[in-house]
Amino acid sequence: TLVVVFNGEIYNYKALHAELTARGHTFATDSDTEVLLHGYEEYGPELLQKLRGMFAFAIWDKTEQKLFGARDIFGIKPFYYTQRQGHFIFASEIKSILEHPAYERALNEDALAAYLCFQFSALPETFFRGVFKLLPGHCLRVHADGTISERRYWRPTYAIDRDRSEADAVDAIAAAMRESVRYH
Repeated sequence: TLVVVFNGEIYNYKALHAELTARGHTFATDSDTEVLLHGYEEYGPELLQKLRGMFAFAIWDKTEQKLFGARDIFGIKPFYYTQRQGHFIFASEIKSILEHPAYERALNEDALAAYLCFQFSALPETFFRGVFKLLPGHCLRVHADGTISERRYWRPTYAIDRDRSEADAVDAIAAAMRESVRYH
């Protein structure tokens, strides 16, 4: 009942595979892509809180006729989309959207103006009118009626621990780096 399109890598997929197997899921492969499907089946959008990696993916729920899409918290993997003539069109590269027969190429002058002022585009809009990028740490749902709801699923937190010594802080940063490299 679920179909996935996935660009990226889930670093902690083996741990998630074991967790889902313990919850009764049966896997046909040992891939991170299949972990996304079973994870979404088990947790729904809350799966995003469990993922470590670089990714952009979309999952089509055939039963509910809804599409769920998400992008990693750092925005390493891109996710572009537009709606044209009743079609929701998405891709990891804008050039794929430009080739779709329903999309007519047009310059987005507002995005160009922001880029010329700031030398980057922090907006969800791209240089092509009506083509948007899903922001890092965001997900979206395309409903059966064509409406799109988008939300931020992750925010960085900044906690200051004034009781931690400098040596403990250095050790904690080193441990976090080792863990990140191990997962990667």
